[in-house]
Amino acid sequence: DPLKVLPKIMNILYTKFGGHTNEKGFKVLEKHVRLIQGDGVNMNSIKNIVNLFEQNGFSTDNIVFGSGGALLQKFDRDTMKFAMKCSYVEIADVGGLAVAKDPITDKSKRNKPGRLKLVKQNDGSYLTLSSLEHHSEYEIAEDQLITVFENGKLLCEYSFDSIRANCDIDIDRLDSMHIM
Repeated sequence: DPLKVLPKIMNILYTKFGGHTNEKGFKVLEKHVRLIQGDGVNMNSIKNIVNLFEQNGFSTDNIVFGSGGALLQKFDRDTMKFAMKCSYVEIADVGGLAVAKDPITDKSKRNKPGRLKLVKQNDGSYLTLSSLEHHSEYEIAEDQLITVFENGKLLCEYSFDSIRANCDIDIDRLDSMHIM
C-alpha cells in the first residue's frame, strides 16, 4: 500500500541522503535522489499520495508518477504482453553476463537471457533474438531498435514533433504487423 510505504521510504531516503527545507517549509531530498511511483497509479491515488506528502512535510518535488497508460487509454504492460527487464549486464573485471527473470509461479513472465535484437522477418512480423538462444542468427541479424540512451549518455535525440508523429500510428496498420 503506497500510503503506508511511501512515508517510510521518504524518511529513510532523507535520513540516508539528506536534503533541505524549501521556501514553503517542505523537505526536499538531495538533488540526485528522487522517488518514482508506478504501481497502482491513477488520478485518485495521485491525489492521495500528494496529500500524504503534504501531511508528512515532504515536497512533491521528491516524487514522479509513472503509468502504463491507464491514465489515458486504460492499457497496461499486459495488454500486449510487454515489460522491460534486464537481460544482460557487463561488470568490470568479470565481463558480460546473461541474466533473466524466471518465476516459478508464472512461466509466461520469463524473459529471454542475453543480448537481444528485434528482427523484422520476411512476412512482416517481428521476432526477438537472444545472443544465447540464437547465436548464429543473432550475429548477422539487423536490429530494428535504436539505442537512444546508454551508460548515462544520450545518443539519439528526437524532437517533440517527431515523437508525436511516431505515436500517430494507424491501428489497422498495427494489427497487420503481427506483433505477438
